[in-house]
Amino acid sequence: AATEEMSIEEVDLINLAPRKPDWDLKRDVAKKLEKLERRTQRAIAELIRERLQASNEDLALAVNAAAVDSRNDDDDDED
Repeated sequence: AATEEMSIEEVDLINLAPRKPDWDLKRDVAKKLEKLERRTQRAIAELIRERLQASNEDLALAVNAAAVDSRNDDDDDED
């Protein structure tokens, strides 16, 4: 019986504890924030992919240009 009384008192204290004034706003906005966070992460990932793709293309152009230059240098050395 003492255990039941103690648990009832604990529950009452929890229910009586004051909540922060904006607790309901946080609850209402939580789903929207989760959705926004997912969209933000997706957008960041897309931007990173685009930058990596652009840098890979730039790298490929640089490698090709270096290869052409080295061929031209080799051709000049043969003369």
